[in-house]
Amino acid sequence: MEVQGKEIVIRRIEKKPREGWAEACAAMHERGEDELLISDTLEDTSFEWEW
Repeated sequence: MEVQGKEIVIRRIEKKPREGWAEACAAMHERGEDELLISDTLEDTSFEWEW
């Protein structure tokens, strides 16, 4: 989607969703760039869980 003058132009998507992601992620792994950006554990002990 883009704006051309006073018109909004919507075009059909040519690529499939997530196309090329597997290759890009493999390349990131080879370069060592596939680390988590935030922790995947919760270390907050200021409250108690209720089940």
